[in-house]
Amino acid sequence: VPAAVGTDTGGSIREPAAQCGVVGVKPSHGSIPLGGIVPFAPSLDRAGPIARTVVDAAMLHQAMAGARNGRGLVESALAGAVDPDLTGHRVGVVSQMTGAANTAGVRARFADTIEVLTQLGADVVEVSLPATLAALEAYYVISSYESLATLEPYADGVLLGAEARRRLDVGRRIAADADGSALGAAWAVADGLRAAVDATWGQCTLLASPTLPVTAPLLGHGLDDPLAAPRTDCWTVLANLTGIAALSLPAGDCPDSGLPVGVQLMAPYGCDARLYRVAAAAESAQQAVRQPVRRAVPEAIQQSAVTA
Repeated sequence: VPAAVGTDTGGSIREPAAQCGVVGVKPSHGSIPLGGIVPFAPSLDRAGPIARTVVDAAMLHQAMAGARNGRGLVESALAGAVDPDLTGHRVGVVSQMTGAANTAGVRARFADTIEVLTQLGADVVEVSLPATLAALEAYYVISSYESLATLEPYADGVLLGAEARRRLDVGRRIAADADGSALGAAWAVADGLRAAVDATWGQCTLLASPTLPVTAPLLGHGLDDPLAAPRTDCWTVLANLTGIAALSLPAGDCPDSGLPVGVQLMAPYGCDARLYRVAAAAESAQQAVRQPVRRAVPEAIQQSAVTA
């Protein structure tokens, strides 16, 4: 299967893509219609491609977006693959998203990818976005509240999973808040984050971070209570709250676990073609065409499967 379609509320395209060593894209808000989709949170949800390569992702994205919104995506990806010169691009490494919160293996693979971008001619600068530290909590408040409008009608007649019901309960509590302080505070964080990200485009053409701070969990770890597990979407919610385009690119395997690591590239709203151009160049340079079905299963996973 060369490609698949997913939806991304806070990272649900990019995170599994990173964990499986493939490409996942959360397009700019509004570029792909949501017709036929029941979104978890309408202001955050976006449909997008998961694919084996950047060019494959661009092809599916362009088909999903249509003639007007998808124009130039495939051409940009092909241009990056054929001519990976990134002279003139400046990549902003977000300091709050690249430090010790990530495992050592993730940091190592992220550094490798940044080095590849540098070798291709891109300049790299450090960017500070302190508001990202409050983004995850704001995301949970906004998404849980908005889920009421789409999931509440199905709560009685459809068998919802435990996490969906838990999110609905959170949404009900937020809706019952008489003064709306929690929701107002969450939207204030989102507005501040959007303004801060907009300000960075004067310094750089793209932003970069790890896609997740960790690799995929072992079988049976953290599955009983997803919300109590490490909040792996801490770096991905930025793009959903601000509406910018984001892509997870395979960065190789973690030296410790042998599991895939993803690097997240982000571009200004409406600059999806730029994202594909740079990602395809990096992919071409590091020869990161992943085929997970042929990947040897690390010993840690084999042991986990035996004991689960």
